[in-house]
Amino acid sequence: MGMEGDLWQGIVNIAQVPGNEGTEENEISWLCNPFGDDTVYTTQFVLDLEKNDDEFSWNFFLTANKKDSAEAKALYFLNYLREIFPGLTGKVSAKRINNYRFNNNVKFYEIAFPEPPYRIKFKFFKRIIDIFYFLKKIENHVAKFYIIWQKDDSVPSSIITDELYKIKIFFSIETKSYDDVIQSKKIIAYVQNLISDFGNSNGKRAILKKAPPDTWNNILTEMTFFKNTAEYYTGRYYNGLKRLGWMPDWMPGFIKPEEIDLVIPSKIPIKKAVGLKFERRGFNIDSDDSKIKILLGNYINKYGVKTDQKQYLYLNDLNRHLNILGLTGNGKTYFLYHFVNEISKKAPNVGTLIILLRKGEEKVHFSCDRFYEYPNVRIPYCFDCEDIKADLKIIAKILSSIIGLKDIFEWNMDNALKAYFEKNKHLPHSLKRLFKFYWAWFKKKKYPGDFGGTALLAIENRVYSLIDPELESVTKLARELPVWFKEFINGKNVLLDLSSISNNQNQLKLLVHFIIQMIRVFIPESSEDKLKYAVIIDEIEHIAKNRKNSDNGDNLSVTQSYLAEAFEEFLEAFRSRGVGLITVGKDASALFKGIHSLPNIIILFTIKLNEAKYFTTSLEDQMALSNLGYRQACIINTVQKERFLFYTPDFVSLK
Repeated sequence: MGMEGDLWQGIVNIAQVPGNEGTEENEISWLCNPFGDDTVYTTQFVLDLEKNDDEFSWNFFLTANKKDSAEAKALYFLNYLREIFPGLTGKVSAKRINNYRFNNNVKFYEIAFPEPPYRIKFKFFKRIIDIFYFLKKIENHVAKFYIIWQKDDSVPSSIITDELYKIKIFFSIETKSYDDVIQSKKIIAYVQNLISDFGNSNGKRAILKKAPPDTWNNILTEMTFFKNTAEYYTGRYYNGLKRLGWMPDWMPGFIKPEEIDLVIPSKIPIKKAVGLKFERRGFNIDSDDSKIKILLGNYINKYGVKTDQKQYLYLNDLNRHLNILGLTGNGKTYFLYHFVNEISKKAPNVGTLIILLRKGEEKVHFSCDRFYEYPNVRIPYCFDCEDIKADLKIIAKILSSIIGLKDIFEWNMDNALKAYFEKNKHLPHSLKRLFKFYWAWFKKKKYPGDFGGTALLAIENRVYSLIDPELESVTKLARELPVWFKEFINGKNVLLDLSSISNNQNQLKLLVHFIIQMIRVFIPESSEDKLKYAVIIDEIEHIAKNRKNSDNGDNLSVTQSYLAEAFEEFLEAFRSRGVGLITVGKDASALFKGIHSLPNIIILFTIKLNEAKYFTTSLEDQMALSNLGYRQACIINTVQKERFLFYTPDFVSLK
């Protein structure tokens, strides 16, 4: 039988299924007839181990004479599924039947049903999932299952009292070589074993048999079983035709929805809907259009479905800082590009300073006025001015802690800087000279025993590993603000690329703290609760990594302990200056506590389950945060008392 050239297939591809709650347990079946007529429905499960993504796919097919009609039928059916399975989503398309190509290497088999009534419920869909996981052990195979059904027409509709469907189930597998044939025999035997316990009350069982050569064509054209279009008297289950031996390959099975598990198993390898149990939204009821709003993305409702409703964040809320967390590969970095570029576009007077610690090659994605790359940038450790005298204690703390020395070393550094400043009215012109003076100052103290010699050697070794010619040049004492800093405080968008020293974390920490110190000193405090500047630090864990044993007194513990304390102080100082700090990292537990506990706004992409406890006590929502999909995120905004999920905007590259 040839294919009809004017037939179209409306296709529903299932993209997301409901979460584990409320589907399988309630036995909601998709074996149904939403059109209420003699429509033939086909569903297809594809188990394709040759694909890296979407190894398992699920489609429904509905045939029509025109493309528009096929798409309309598919859309209607998808909407019906969405209604009975909240959280289910899919995509609709159409394809001309004669655009399909038959592959001679594909062999079809039919799972033939015995006649009702049945002894047990047929756990078919669950077993398809079992077959998928079995196939994962056998590489490079493509297996497909087809279920075709139509309402029962074996007796006149006036005497039908139950919901009964005609059904055909086919299984196909592709073989390309002798090895494939051997492997396919194993798979066929596995399928046969999975269906062997499905039988009727007369002891007859379902069997797996070879299907006719034109099965693929018949599936496409909905000609797999006999249709009683003329309303013949056939007897229940077509028994009259069966006794005549009439076209046995066209005889369907008959089944009720409650006799087969055509539900949605919890183990189905398709993206699951994720929704928050304890969500709260209130932003969109605010009608004040004078407030600048930054687009977050599309709201994801409680069923885990992306909606058309846009969600925003007030620009001035960023004055209370933002921490973005999530595992790699979930859309976090692209969202950061979008978010920073939104600030640049909607608030052109807000200066942005982007500090790249690792991904220097991605700077082209940010909308910036100026780019500066280490070591071709000036980040002075201090300035030649009288006002700096009040900050000598902070500088002493930064420098002593960065080389892992505390207490008496910090006290000596503070006194050494004060003495040098009193005499010269400025600090040494370079860090190398500063530490040389400090070493000499410390030596003059003549500490008794081994302590003095050991301490001097420690200072010398740690300074040697910290300061190289490039760092010395970049951090030299300055008389005026660097050009990039002037641009930043004048509302420009500036990017500092420090990725070339990403392997030297102490140098990174030192430079970032010099930058933060400049902000604290040269941006005045403001009484306005308004965002004037934004500082963005990606991959913050490279300078703010929390140590599990932070009190053991070694040099790294000393450095980390001070930096954690300094970050908390800087966050408070930033807020009073209209500076919002946006930090991006992976795990909350790996960061200084203040990084994720002090900001009033947290945006979470997929995180580990044991990380979710930092953000919610609800076990359900902890599971949700650990199961977010690609580009799905949760915002926790204590400023507006909001907590909800959203889907991030499409990324538009600036390249």
